[in-house]
Amino acid sequence: MKKQTGFTLIELVITMVISAILASVVIEIIAGPIRSYFWYAKRSALVNIAESNFDTIQQDLHNSLSQSVVIQNNEHSQNLSFRKILYKGIMLPNQTLVLPEHINLANQNEPLFIVFPNSAEKEKLHPFSLRNDKDKMSENILHPVPYYIVGSLMQYRCKQNEHQLERILELNDNLQEKSLMTNQISDCQFSQLTDGSRRGVLISLTFGQEKEQVKLTQPIYVEQLL
Repeated sequence: MKKQTGFTLIELVITMVISAILASVVIEIIAGPIRSYFWYAKRSALVNIAESNFDTIQQDLHNSLSQSVVIQNNEHSQNLSFRKILYKGIMLPNQTLVLPEHINLANQNEPLFIVFPNSAEKEKLHPFSLRNDKDKMSENILHPVPYYIVGSLMQYRCKQNEHQLERILELNDNLQEKSLMTNQISDCQFSQLTDGSRRGVLISLTFGQEKEQVKLTQPIYVEQLL
């Protein structure tokens, strides 16, 4: 009697099941590193965005006037506003101030102010005349006093619902210069910080969504008065 050759139906089914299992194992082995690569690439991009945003905020805030720092939080946004110190100097009696050329060129579209940090009115902002590029405020000064030239109001606005972090600069004629820092922010917190004689802001920013998030928290101390 001739023996039967080939696969039976059961053997064929078993072979197909084993092949499917082996194929799934191979796919998982290959897909694992691919998923890891894309996860790492996405996380690296978020880290770069986070570090870039922090660097920009730090450069602006570190050179700001300490008493100008204001934090306003509500259910829709977190807001951090301040004025940058553009120039420091010593004012002499009867001196006519001339705005340094690099400041005049870089800040010609924004209102500038003079602050006397050691005076009784250290909170007061004295408008600096840009029209003539000079101003005379020293008639009542009897001895040399330190002064700052500060810029217009700068604001960082974090809108979590829209995942946006904006940088806003007030300009002349009630205009604003807005720039979008990122549209991948999921949470941000600004809070006042005091460390001995130093003042600053504790900033916490979270980028990304759900499981793929990068959170950076860092204190930034502001410029101290003369």
